[in-house]
Amino acid sequence: MSKPDLSGNLFIERNDAINLLLASVALEEIALAHVVNAEAEKIQKVVGTLNPPMTSTPSVQDLIDINKSVERTLEKVIAKELVLLFKLEQILEIPEQPPGPPVTGCSCSAFFNQGDISAVSNRTGSDVQGKADPLRLRFCDPCDNPKFNEVLLHFNANDPNEEDFTFNGFVTKINACDPDANTIDLDGAGEINGVPTTFHLTIANDLSGNQVITFTFTPVGGSPFTVILSPTSSNPDQRVDLKPCDQ
Repeated sequence: MSKPDLSGNLFIERNDAINLLLASVALEEIALAHVVNAEAEKIQKVVGTLNPPMTSTPSVQDLIDINKSVERTLEKVIAKELVLLFKLEQILEIPEQPPGPPVTGCSCSAFFNQGDISAVSNRTGSDVQGKADPLRLRFCDPCDNPKFNEVLLHFNANDPNEEDFTFNGFVTKINACDPDANTIDLDGAGEINGVPTTFHLTIANDLSGNQVITFTFTPVGGSPFTVILSPTSSNPDQRVDLKPCDQ
């Protein structure tokens, strides 16, 4: 059995992590069901109800031995079921991600969740190439609904010697928005790797019509820095699509 390789980029969002934990419980339950079914077939084989039947008739001692074997296995299955029950209860107690506050000035809305977007960060004082993987923007969708106000950016540096980082926060104010031109200027707050951070976000288009997404982050006690995202022009799914707030 090979050793699991976790050396690459491993970024799992909170909801995905919870779903994976629930799926792990379900997969273990399926495995235990196969074990129980195998034990049932073992008994069927001995008593002659499973084809092909045994060539010799089992003795009373054989039946006692097989019964003890099945009993020991089922005791282990029951013990494992108790462990899974405790695991499931703990998973269900994981608190939900608290929603962001209502957005001020909802003139347009966005619901965007994509990854593998080319990005450049100058967080370390020099330009570092990488990927936004993922970038999630959801605000004013529907308008002024605090349940849907989220900004998530995970910057994955191409150079393994550079540090990756994750911003998780929300929009506080939309300063200007033009859904027809697909441009926006807004402010927000959150944290980067546990450090409280405010941000300013602009989405604009360059002279060639390519979308440019610019974050300016200001961590508490730190220096401002920018992350500029350049969605691939050949992939329209990487473009943030702004809509009027009533849509």
